Amino acid sequence: MLVHDYEDQLIRQLPPNAQRVAELLLSRLSLSELLTMRDNGDVDVFLLNQHNVSQALWPDILRAIILARITYFNPSPLLNQEKILLLVKLAVETAGFSLSTPLPQIVAEVKEDYPRLTTWLVQMAQLLSKLKSAP
Repeated sequence: MLVHDYEDQLIRQLPPNAQRVAELLLSRLSLSELLTMRDNGDVDVFLLNQHNVSQALWPDILRAIILARITYFNPSPLLNQEKILLLVKLAVETAGFSLSTPLPQIVAEVKEDYPRLTTWLVQMAQLLSKLKSAP
């Protein structure tokens, strides 16, 4: 079980049996594994069948756990600029926004429904700003 704070709004929007599948996958798979599944179109049919979840929900489950896994990464000075930008890019795209959308607009739009994502995006932007201004 994950005890870290992460954005779970998309998970909570799933039907209860699909939430269980999402939570199981979130506790078992890394971000890299989740992205590979998404990119390859892989579906865990066994797990879906085991929990009586329609395959039609798979994209929503995967999207929900990718966003949760991304926001699981704490903003940290140990992250370099490239990693921060990649995580923010993945979060923004997974939340359904275009990369051309300004970050303040995204934050304003997700503020009410995605509290953890909002805080995470602001913290990542602040960290990125510090890293860019560091000598």
